[in-house]
Amino acid sequence: MEIDSFDAVVLTDVAHHIDDDTIKVILEKINSCLQSKGMLVILDVDKKPFWKFCMNYSIDSLLNPRDCLYYRSLEEIQFLLEKYPLILERIIPAHKGLPLSDIIYLYRKKSP
Repeated sequence: MEIDSFDAVVLTDVAHHIDDDTIKVILEKINSCLQSKGMLVILDVDKKPFWKFCMNYSIDSLLNPRDCLYYRSLEEIQFLLEKYPLILERIIPAHKGLPLSDIIYLYRKKSP
């Protein structure tokens, strides 16, 4: 069974494990498969607050000692997504009450 479109795509704590060239290929595929008004949800590590980012970095370094990590700020994520018809609808700090710096970005694909 082949699925060629989605109402929503969720990237959970994965983007910081993917280099810029590869994430661009993935985002291109997501854009081509995401339906009009569909949602792209990205939960990933933010660089702020710095002490929480350090906790994320420590955990990732221990769990993935041989991997390169590609942490991106909001501005860097927006730069990667600016060529696509996606509107940033909301940013949700997902780190409240946690010692981690996770942020949720909610993007909606524009209507044609």
